[in-house]
Amino acid sequence: MFGFIWWVTLLLLIFYLLTGTSENKIKRKIERTLTFPDVWYREKMVEWEWESEALTFSKDIKIRVRYIKSFCTGENMRYIVMSPRVLKEKKYPCILLLHGMRDNADDWLERAKIIENYEGLLHSGKIGEMILVMPDSGYNGESWYSDFIKRKSHDYESYFVKELLPKIKSEYPVGSIGIAGFSMGGHGALKIALRNIDEFKAAGSFAGAISLIRLAVNRRVMRVIRMLYVPQFIFGEGDGRHFVQVFGSWGYQIIKQDPYSLIKSYGRKNPHKLKDKYFYLSVGDEDKKPYLMLQQWIDVVGRLKKYGFNYNAHLYRGESHSWNYVAKDLPNLLKYFYDKLK
Repeated sequence: MFGFIWWVTLLLLIFYLLTGTSENKIKRKIERTLTFPDVWYREKMVEWEWESEALTFSKDIKIRVRYIKSFCTGENMRYIVMSPRVLKEKKYPCILLLHGMRDNADDWLERAKIIENYEGLLHSGKIGEMILVMPDSGYNGESWYSDFIKRKSHDYESYFVKELLPKIKSEYPVGSIGIAGFSMGGHGALKIALRNIDEFKAAGSFAGAISLIRLAVNRRVMRVIRMLYVPQFIFGEGDGRHFVQVFGSWGYQIIKQDPYSLIKSYGRKNPHKLKDKYFYLSVGDEDKKPYLMLQQWIDVVGRLKKYGFNYNAHLYRGESHSWNYVAKDLPNLLKYFYDKLK
């Protein structure tokens, strides 16, 4: 019995040494990442000072709440469309914006200040007119924008690709399409874009869960993780149990839906398609625990560079995991996307 306990303790110690991330190690990785092209460290985020009548600009736009009775999910899926009030005979750049865990589409209006940000850029001449689509994720804000491995008729990624996107294309004059999201939505945006690369020209993440393996372990044990089995019952109730329901118990199942892993796969198999695809990633340098969003950003930026993707990456001093940070960074993403989609 003592020998068994000794071996378990030794294995746990080795695992900790492999996967642990010290502050000094993070600092060194940040310094290295900041030497990459198209990576910026912003000392201070400038919050827009919206004029008191900013909301009156909304006379130029039209906001509609729509629903799709989804065959893929079995839910009545809600989405919000913000478009020019008068649609002209032309194609408009279109962006899908995906919210975070337990949030909903309204947060883009109320917390990310999408109207104020969009109208401020539009009236200052920094962008042109666009069509913005803000869908609910489904499953009470916890769908991970994924087809659940362990639940039938919970196919949320399929809904976005096979139902929502064709609906938008049929009802609005959309041209090039981008997709971006916050937190869980950042995961969904990069994953959906990478798995449907012909549909999207740009993808973006605000502090996204874009390296699923990093949520639990260090990328150096990736080969071991492929054959790792995580039984659902060990989590009891809560986020861990839900994660297994969505992504599965086997490491190889998780990796198939991991943006960090998909970048490598796509970069190797389809490098010829990367020339006109663009990625935007931002995070705050205080967004470390509990979900290690800063570390995930470092991982993914490095991998985008390694495999020759076009990217634009921002690290913000003093910012953490909040909609307030998203509201301040949103103008940068909107301008970057407009420049690439127009």
